[in-house]
Amino acid sequence: MQTSGDGDSLPSHLSPSCQELIDGLPFYVLVVDDEHRIGLANKAVTQALGVDPSAIIGRFCPKVVHGTDGPFPGCPLEEAVARGNITVERELFDSAQGRWLNSCVYPIGRHPSTGRYLFLHIVQDIDERKTAGERIRNALGQVVRALGAAVESRDPHTAGHQDRVARLAGAIAERMGLAEGDREGLHVAATVHDIGKLSVPAEILNKPGRLTSVEFQLVRNHPRAGYDILKPVSFPWPVADIVLQHHERMNGSGYPQGLRGPSILLEARILAVSDVVEAMSSHRPYRPALGVEAALEEVARGRGLLYDEAVVDACLGVFAEGGFTFEWKGAGPA
Repeated sequence: MQTSGDGDSLPSHLSPSCQELIDGLPFYVLVVDDEHRIGLANKAVTQALGVDPSAIIGRFCPKVVHGTDGPFPGCPLEEAVARGNITVERELFDSAQGRWLNSCVYPIGRHPSTGRYLFLHIVQDIDERKTAGERIRNALGQVVRALGAAVESRDPHTAGHQDRVARLAGAIAERMGLAEGDREGLHVAATVHDIGKLSVPAEILNKPGRLTSVEFQLVRNHPRAGYDILKPVSFPWPVADIVLQHHERMNGSGYPQGLRGPSILLEARILAVSDVVEAMSSHRPYRPALGVEAALEEVARGRGLLYDEAVVDACLGVFAEGGFTFEWKGAGPA
């Protein structure tokens, strides 16, 4: 049993065998109250600080662990107390140490004398894992951008198209409240959604006149070709399926599978609207730019028939209320 700084007995709620167990853990384990005062600490804490356990009992936990005089920014204990003494876990960046930490608090009861809530507070150093994950994420981003550039190098008339579609899709997804992970997967898919055009001869992509039926079918095959290229890649999101479905329509009139309504992934429904709006707003070899206003009118007319209603509403909202604009290269869309 440890004692708090005010002399009150603070039970650890741990048997001697459990105490021995947590002392063997390589990360910080503490018992703190709802004022961040330490009642118990394992050897990882005391050895890291180079102090005797009794030297930190009753002390302010953020000061001991993070070196701050006030509550550590983003500390899960603040949220745990504010929301009714619940379990909270969060990843934090400790700027003083320059490292990422995983911080968890678990309510374990009340102090028998003061009545204050007690929490088990566990802090783990995750900097190596976090840094490695960021390196992988950055490398993936570079590969995705390289794939996107490969498409646009063969079709200079659509340079920047995939990036602009990705920006609009991200704005729509955020307005619709998609989770961050889902938005990230959508961004990757949008950035490479035309990768299948690598299978289409460049003279067809850049043809200024009407396509023949055979040429048109080659172009229509690009979602399937893109799927075949991306499917072997182990993305943490259904990128290949989103790319495959981005020309599907709500009434089943799209391609290549003729999917309907909810059978189409939500990310693909967002990508479909974003793709149409950007494409109509931009210059193409076979026609001048039609403009954003005409593009928005088109998706509004197809709302519920060709395009998902909620997606269209969100798209109209990001332009009307969110102030969204495309970033054109050179002279603009014309």
